[in-house]
Amino acid sequence: MGKRKKWANRKRNSYFGKSKGGTARQKAGKKWKTQMRWRRKQSDRHDLVQMLADSGQDLKVSLVNDFAFKHVFHNKKALKGLLSALLDIPPEEIVDLELLDTFQSGSYKKDKTGILDIKVHLNNSQKINIEMQVRQQDNWTERSLFYLSRMYTADMVSGEDYGVLEPCIHISIIDFEMLGLSRLYSVIRLIEENTSQVYSDKLSLRVLYLKKLENADETEQQTEVYRWARLITAQDWEVLRDMAMQDEYKAEAVKEMVKINSDRALRYEYISREIARMDAVSYAKDKEKLRTEKEKLRSGQEQLRSGQEQLRSGQEQLRSGQEQLRSGQAELRSSQEKLHKREENVTRREEGINKREENVNKREESINKREEEMRQIQIKFQLATHMMAAGESELFLKLENDPQLLQQKIREYHLDT
Repeated sequence: MGKRKKWANRKRNSYFGKSKGGTARQKAGKKWKTQMRWRRKQSDRHDLVQMLADSGQDLKVSLVNDFAFKHVFHNKKALKGLLSALLDIPPEEIVDLELLDTFQSGSYKKDKTGILDIKVHLNNSQKINIEMQVRQQDNWTERSLFYLSRMYTADMVSGEDYGVLEPCIHISIIDFEMLGLSRLYSVIRLIEENTSQVYSDKLSLRVLYLKKLENADETEQQTEVYRWARLITAQDWEVLRDMAMQDEYKAEAVKEMVKINSDRALRYEYISREIARMDAVSYAKDKEKLRTEKEKLRSGQEQLRSGQEQLRSGQEQLRSGQEQLRSGQAELRSSQEKLHKREENVTRREEGINKREENVNKREESINKREEEMRQIQIKFQLATHMMAAGESELFLKLENDPQLLQQKIREYHLDT
């Protein structure tokens, strides 16, 4: 091949590429098609959201939607009422509420990044994080501890006295199944185990467990926390209007929900987040279904391996029985050959033993006895053959020590005729 042809081949291969997945151009085409499908899907979703937002039809606004939750409780009056209930303090004691940036950027590239719904500086002396979460979180305990720890140390400056660290509270409002929670509202503190005294009031967690709302006891139903939990989960405008009549803080929250329902831009944001939430729930269910199917597959594979082991064990037993059968057949052939030789000797001596009839009769009795033994051996051989075929090889080995069972098996297989 000439130099020019080799150069042309190298250039062609470098342009198109060589790989198991096809040429570089084919890969680029697949990637472009995937991107176009994704863009069409996004465009269709945008059109659907836009149509719903422009329809003017009443939305079932719920505060479990993270956008609605953030929007409503960025109203300081509504937030004041919620915090008053969750922290069990009179609203009058909340004199200053500062809404802080809810995005926490990591100090280093390897840091985890936490995004919280609402971050508040209360009365210029206490930091509070409020997070609404409706999707299943397997490591929620660790996640909330991470957020609380980051919040506690976020404003610490090197060389500064530890006494300046402000009390921090992380409030979780969750609407998914979580083990270990039995009450609608839980307060978690650092305590000394033996005396149950609070070790420090600078770190604490609160958990509002919406799954327990319907099963709240009578004592819980008399609390403001219960009423706010009902407002957060409500999706009926009549119920919301009734709750707005309870106090000015809930009225302010419901007013913000009405704004979401009436404002076109807010409707668009709300619907977008609601569709994304439903997609996430659907994805989680599909993921759980896939996990269950994988578990079933692994279980089936284990059963298959167990069956294969049992099959191999049975094959080993069968081979062992076959070896024993071959050994018995060889002994039988040897006995038959010996018997044949003796019969020939008896035949050759018949003419010369006429005078020895008495001795011959004794020898004939001996021969008859041996024939009977051989007949028994043949019967046993036939019985062994039948029992091996019936899978009773182990039982056959026990027959030598049980004459009664031996005779029963001989009659069962009709070998006594």
